[in-house]
Amino acid sequence: LHNHRDWLNAPFRKEPERLFPVLVEFRLLPRSIHPFVYLYERFYQQYREFRDRVVQKVGIEPLEIEVPQKSEEAITLLKTQCKMLADKKIRPVLLLDDFDLPFEHMSFSDATALRPFRDYAALVMAIGQPLHLANKEAAGSPLFQSTPLRRLEGLSSGEARRLLEEPARNERKPFPIDDVELILSQTSGHPYLIILAGRALWDMRRRLNLLDTTTPL
Repeated sequence: LHNHRDWLNAPFRKEPERLFPVLVEFRLLPRSIHPFVYLYERFYQQYREFRDRVVQKVGIEPLEIEVPQKSEEAITLLKTQCKMLADKKIRPVLLLDDFDLPFEHMSFSDATALRPFRDYAALVMAIGQPLHLANKEAAGSPLFQSTPLRRLEGLSSGEARRLLEEPARNERKPFPIDDVELILSQTSGHPYLIILAGRALWDMRRRLNLLDTTTPL
């Protein structure tokens, strides 16, 4: 956020630390836990790190921790605490990855319960299938009827190269240029294909004891 603050709207362009991103990976959702309870748990876990990082800058107070057992308790707590942060000019950004997985099992009332978040938080949902195909009834709720859909386009050549090269470089085991060029020539800037190919390349190089060498696969 600090490196790309020019992408942000005011007032976050000047104070990007006032954005509080919360990543919720629903593919990791335990079957025994309601999605709203899991969402609240992830929110609070990441809030503690966020608070410790920015408390001196923006002076936010600790939130009261509670352990909800029911979905209604969890969503009420989450709404209350997001509103408290919004009142302090902190904008929670809920990044709901693979959101179509829990959405398949949501009731219309569950989906409607998410509507008030729009007033004091941002909801960004990554989905693998359109929500009306995952759950036609819940997709008819007011929130999802008014949510804009943005299709993920192909990456530019520079973005594709960065996506492939950076994880290996960060581990100080960069991929040889020949391996990189082969993958880029076969994936046409498709981000998910690049991620899968990068993982396959890493695993194969590790199995062949090539990670610490510059020998192309």
